[in-house]
Amino acid sequence: NESNLMGARTKINKYKDIFSNLALIINKFPSLIKKTKWIFVPGSNDISFDNGKLLPRPKLPNSCTKSLTQLIGKENCIFASNPCRIRYCSQDIVVFREDLLSKMRRNCILPPNNNETNNLSHHLVKTIIDQGHLTPFILPLRPVYWNYDYSLSLPISPDILILGDRSDPFDFTYNDSGTISFNPSSFGLDYRFISYNL
Repeated sequence: NESNLMGARTKINKYKDIFSNLALIINKFPSLIKKTKWIFVPGSNDISFDNGKLLPRPKLPNSCTKSLTQLIGKENCIFASNPCRIRYCSQDIVVFREDLLSKMRRNCILPPNNNETNNLSHHLVKTIIDQGHLTPFILPLRPVYWNYDYSLSLPISPDILILGDRSDPFDFTYNDSGTISFNPSSFGLDYRFISYNL
């Protein structure tokens, strides 16, 4: 138990350092501080009390993010849960960081119907939107807090679906619902990102 506690302290200190360094970088660009809303959504490898095993994931702890929040201000720096829903003007935006594509490929009973498309990212988005749930898996594959399962459901298709998946980046509009979906891939691997202008 003591080694787990030391590991947790080390991880918390690492996150404090990361956000302090980010604050120093952002501080060099005053216009970014004034004109930008920063939204941070935790992934499955980020710090949490359950080691990323359960969904939905709570926001990152305030103790790790204090330096960034103090610089940017609470109104411009938002630490959200995973998944995160954003309402901007008339658009519903859902952000979900999870490695879904590889998990779906490993656990599918029937292979995707290639008559529709042979693009696996299209099959992924189709499955999520058509089933109306961000994690269409049985509980042993992706445990969920039952009291908060509603946060993973999509009773109405969002206008924009952002998936933080490790698979190759994609962006397209799912024609059946009109949902614009994209995946910027993993920023930490090759520094890719997607810009979406409203």
